[in-house]
Amino acid sequence: MSKADLHIHTHFSDSSLSPKRVVGYAQKAGLSTIGITDHDTIDGIDEAIKCAESYRIEVVPGVELSVEIEGGELHILGYFIDWKNPWFNEQLEIFRKTRQMRARLIVAKLKELNIDIDYAHVLQVAKLEERNGSISRVHIATVLHQTKAVKSVGEAFEKYLNYGREAYVPKFRLTPKQAIEMISKIGGIPVLAHPCLSKCNDNLIRELVQLGLKGLEVYHSQQDMKEEGFCRMMAQRYNLLMTGGSDCHGLFKKSILIGTVTVNDTVIKTMREMLGRT
Repeated sequence: MSKADLHIHTHFSDSSLSPKRVVGYAQKAGLSTIGITDHDTIDGIDEAIKCAESYRIEVVPGVELSVEIEGGELHILGYFIDWKNPWFNEQLEIFRKTRQMRARLIVAKLKELNIDIDYAHVLQVAKLEERNGSISRVHIATVLHQTKAVKSVGEAFEKYLNYGREAYVPKFRLTPKQAIEMISKIGGIPVLAHPCLSKCNDNLIRELVQLGLKGLEVYHSQQDMKEEGFCRMMAQRYNLLMTGGSDCHGLFKKSILIGTVTVNDTVIKTMREMLGRT
């Protein structure tokens, strides 16, 4: 049976891989379908679709939106979105600008800690002008590593960039209602990403379902079998679509995860049926 990895990032958000390289790894992994789900940007989708044609790999256009809840953050995935919708692209441009502002504030906080990195260096790592993508903390962490301020990208997060650390700056987040409605408005299917990684419980999932959530990411590279079991139970309880993917960020997560977590292509068929498509 054909396999799909429905959670993959490109260098347009916070991965080390171009869409072309993502497709290449997908072909080597024997995948028939991939989901391009960059954070707050859709700029990698067209390139991925073009590159995938010769391999006969289907690209599901997607996005991953950050959501604020009391005491934390969730991520909502959108699948089969109309990524060329003008209104949606206007919203993404707002997100992109707030990410740039956040990056400047983080760099300023690091300077207060006597860690003097250049914002232009961050832009270079993010290749913002070349790719028109988003700036994320991983780009700042990479600069900290390159300038030997830390020994690894992970250490940069642990010492400075994670929540509660001295250089942490909150990012712009939507409410759950806003994110789910946004994805639905552009014809997509809203799915809760890595529920256990985000420490979701039954009550929270029920609230999201009442807002229009249609699926759970049951299978994920950082969820173990016990957590998968919980997610399956929640999906069955609320009649939700069960999706899955590796959440590959290229070498920013130490290894290329594409194809390590997959679902059957029947999930894609179910998505189309939910949207009334053949």
